[in-house]
Amino acid sequence: MVPISAPRPLLILRSAFVPGDRALGRRLLLGLLKVVEPPIPWVGLAHEALELLDDPLAMEVLESVNARGIPVRLSRDSLAFMQRGPGAFEILEDEEWQTLVAHGSATVL
Repeated sequence: MVPISAPRPLLILRSAFVPGDRALGRRLLLGLLKVVEPPIPWVGLAHEALELLDDPLAMEVLESVNARGIPVRLSRDSLAFMQRGPGAFEILEDEEWQTLVAHGSATVL
């Protein structure tokens, strides 16, 4: 029997699955986000994934993730680099997600 582990946060680093057709990659990524459910503790966006904030359809999906009780959190360093604020989403301290990733405790897309 495989032991059940605690749900891991989902960290997204790109605005579409790559390589391949970028439009299809975006559609597939948004499809995945549409089905994310608790007990996933949070969804984090960093690096290129912050481009999703400029896409109205992606924003609808991210807002629906929040509405399902899963906080959407944005990398502080990525926001600073892009010179933008978090809007309706939470700030994610980069050391937090980096530590989780380094220890295999987050799912990275």
